[in-house]
Amino acid sequence: MDKIYLLIRGSKGKSPHERTNEMTSKKPFTVRLKQDFVKQKLVAIESDLAESKLGLSEQDLRTLEDQVSVIFHVAASVKFEAPLEINMRHNVVATKELLELACNFKKLLCFVHVSTAYSNCQLRQIDERIYPMKVPEDPMGVQVTKAMIENRPNTYTYTKAMAENVASKYAARLNIVIVRPSIVMSSLKEPAEGWVDTINGPVGLSVLGALGILQKIKVNSEVVFDLIPVDIVTNALVSIAWAATEKRDEFLPGSPPSLAGVETNNNSINNNNIIRANGHECGVDTSVGPIEASSHVPADGSICCVASKEIKTRPLDGAVRVFNLTTGAENPCSFYHYFSVGREEAYKKPSTRALRPLLTIPKQKGMNPIQYWIHKIFSHLLFAYIVDTLLSLFGQKKMVIKAVKRMHHANDMFDYFCSNQWTFVTDNVKRLRELQTPLDRKTFNCDVRAIEWRSYAQVGWLGCRRFILNEDDASFNYAKRRYRIVCLLYYVMKFVLLLSLTSLAMYCIGSPLVRAMLLTPFYGIIYLL
Repeated sequence: MDKIYLLIRGSKGKSPHERTNEMTSKKPFTVRLKQDFVKQKLVAIESDLAESKLGLSEQDLRTLEDQVSVIFHVAASVKFEAPLEINMRHNVVATKELLELACNFKKLLCFVHVSTAYSNCQLRQIDERIYPMKVPEDPMGVQVTKAMIENRPNTYTYTKAMAENVASKYAARLNIVIVRPSIVMSSLKEPAEGWVDTINGPVGLSVLGALGILQKIKVNSEVVFDLIPVDIVTNALVSIAWAATEKRDEFLPGSPPSLAGVETNNNSINNNNIIRANGHECGVDTSVGPIEASSHVPADGSICCVASKEIKTRPLDGAVRVFNLTTGAENPCSFYHYFSVGREEAYKKPSTRALRPLLTIPKQKGMNPIQYWIHKIFSHLLFAYIVDTLLSLFGQKKMVIKAVKRMHHANDMFDYFCSNQWTFVTDNVKRLRELQTPLDRKTFNCDVRAIEWRSYAQVGWLGCRRFILNEDDASFNYAKRRYRIVCLLYYVMKFVLLLSLTSLAMYCIGSPLVRAMLLTPFYGIIYLL
């Protein structure tokens, strides 16, 4: 491997180089990566999806054109509720611009576009193929209607589906691969057990539930929770890049040929180079045939490219290859099982910041809208206002109200994916595993059948505790003692409130019937707190 090119934008006054150093200097990367290796191999390049030609300078573009041989395009806007123009720019237009640039890369072997398993979530069975849709000439000028979105829940899934169609149009010129991971969660083993660096989606809800801020969650506990560890995804990406380059004929085409009589390209590549944006390290040294190197590649929403030694390319056939990277078909796990096991672990090893007892996991199919509204108001918002008022009185920064509002928003955005179930066809992914050698399967493990969900959920909570809450394992005993005190004070407070209200009502109201009518709603509110 020669270089790893990391495309990353500056943020909050920090240059791409500073952001890269900050990422690689944190645990667990300081344990698994040699800093000399990072300095020699990792090259940060300033880039921005929102700018023309991804904001690349002419010099950087020339370097990439001369050196890069595999692109992993993982960068995207992942905000479900983002305005259409933002998701269209980041997910569709930027993809098209990168594809145009890639056509000039002299050593390019493979373009791996990372989409989402839910890009066509309006369907209940999703095959490993492109679902055609109209791509406008000017995506930024399109006026989207409900009919165009085809019952998709948000602009994110719509623009990701459109990006797939954009990528498929370049299959006559580039070796295009589309990978669709499902809900990407904390790592199974690499770079460390339970590693996670985002609070988006289920991870954020898990953390807030463990802190006691989230008390009820709106999910259908019986549906399959199609989650996948981040290191399984990155191992699969590296393996797919190799297999789709050298053994592409082994996989089912995901689209009809976009052009007959495609010109072939059988050049061999003698240098190893990798490019990635907004992410971490990605590297693999390969040779003719199976991959025979170690790779610890966390994924987070980036662009990545790999160049390999002496890999023989196959003639292009004008069709993309699609891989549905999911777990539900071969190793299903329900929402209830995952979250209940995580709750058990959080009870045994609580956070030092817990504010009240843990989240209650519903066993039923879900709450009706009225139940959910009642819990939002009284279990969450009222509690948040009480806590923030107390924090303000003691001169501390208010934070719980903001967290609760973001939590409700995340739960509403995620509700569609928590309440429905899909069948994903994974024939190409199964074939990929068959093509791996025993050493490949060990080094680049992407076998979802081997995931043991109970231990994974336990590790998932510990990862949240270590990497999101930044709490050391040495604090377990202190956290247990503190959690018992918090729960005791919580229940004592509720009992005192009930007793005080009852005594006040008995003193002020003579009629037992009127007293009962007035006290009942207050008892309910105190119960929900």
